[in-house]
Amino acid sequence: MTRLATVALATALTATTVFAQNHPNGYAGGVINFSKAPTEGSVLIYDGAGNLVTSAAAGVNNTHGVCMDHNNRLLVATDLSSSNSAPSIHIIDPTTGANLGTLATFQPGDWLRDITVGQNGNYYVNETTRDTVFRVDTLGNISTVAVLGNNPWGGIDIDIDSGDLLVQSGATPDPLQLVARDGSTVTTIATSLDSRFGIAQDIPTGDIYSGSGDTPLRVFQVPYQQTSPNLIQMSTLANGGPGSTYSMRADRASPLFRQVIVGSCWTLCPNLIGGLYTMDVSGLTPVITGVISTVVTGQSDLYEVELLYRRNVHSNLTARGQWDIGIKIPEDANKPYVLAVSASGVRGRGVARFPQSARTAWLNTDSVTFLALRTGLAPFLVNDKGTLDGNGEAIAKLDMSLFGPSANGIRLWFLAVTIDANAPDGIATITDPHVIKLEGL
Repeated sequence: MTRLATVALATALTATTVFAQNHPNGYAGGVINFSKAPTEGSVLIYDGAGNLVTSAAAGVNNTHGVCMDHNNRLLVATDLSSSNSAPSIHIIDPTTGANLGTLATFQPGDWLRDITVGQNGNYYVNETTRDTVFRVDTLGNISTVAVLGNNPWGGIDIDIDSGDLLVQSGATPDPLQLVARDGSTVTTIATSLDSRFGIAQDIPTGDIYSGSGDTPLRVFQVPYQQTSPNLIQMSTLANGGPGSTYSMRADRASPLFRQVIVGSCWTLCPNLIGGLYTMDVSGLTPVITGVISTVVTGQSDLYEVELLYRRNVHSNLTARGQWDIGIKIPEDANKPYVLAVSASGVRGRGVARFPQSARTAWLNTDSVTFLALRTGLAPFLVNDKGTLDGNGEAIAKLDMSLFGPSANGIRLWFLAVTIDANAPDGIATITDPHVIKLEGL
């Protein structure tokens, strides 16, 4: 198994890169509603084909943010507030739709916009009344990361290159900002993004896509390491949608091309259809290509979208300098796996391309990768090879506690593959990469 994984990850072929993976496990959509229909404040859960499976009552207010939790098992959803109610973060079972309780509650009048989870298992929420990015730990304790002062009304996500926070803000000049998870730095990446709602990062290119909530079919593309966004105006589909772009998620599971899942609403565009749509980002100009599901026009808006179990590799800080690195691939239960590691990022000449299935492992293989695959990195990295359990899960252990403060700031990227002799190239699944930045040593 180790030799097979070594050959697969170390071989850089010239085949055309297509982001081809398994079919997605499903989608979760947060619902807001201005006409007070029964679905207000719900989380709608769809299967991979776009069929509505179940609906969860996230809270009494509009549901604005949805993400997988730090174990990639449950959904975490935020709701908005009115002037006299307090918004909360709720835990949702994506299988049954059951609301399992409240993780944290904020101040009355706060407006929680979006939520993501970082390398240590902490959640990050952008709130617009106090113009603040907050950290929420797994026990529900709330602390301030940074006061931005510029209405962070858009999305929030983890930057795959730095491990820090990508935050969209609404005050002029409509910036996209990179916020350190400890709040020590705030860097403007781009400006003039025009009513930014929803954010997605294309891992193969590093480009960032930002939706425009007030203008139909308007998306901005921020090319990698550039500051000037490109405005992309797309066309409606035959069904009359989508409407405004309010949420975006890069979809690793696309079977044909690199795509972004778009959550669209109709409220500001009453002649268009809200719902979940697919956007092809593999060409020079992104194109809306299909519809996954729609919501009832005039009754509800699908405001936020998440891919179920999208963080197939995830991490949680367990002690100083020590992380559990979880692997969760439900469709590959009981299959062998290899967790590869790189110290040089997710792009470069070292990425492995698989000719039979035209897939790519977005990890720049380097000397650290080869050492880990050939001889292992114990005691620093253990359980990086093995067999997934009956739920398709495994946990590797990263222990960097023996290193001193000089190692702080070093980044390591991880990517898992599962082995199946009957699959193209002998590889069943290739996950998205996951970044851990060493800190606290």
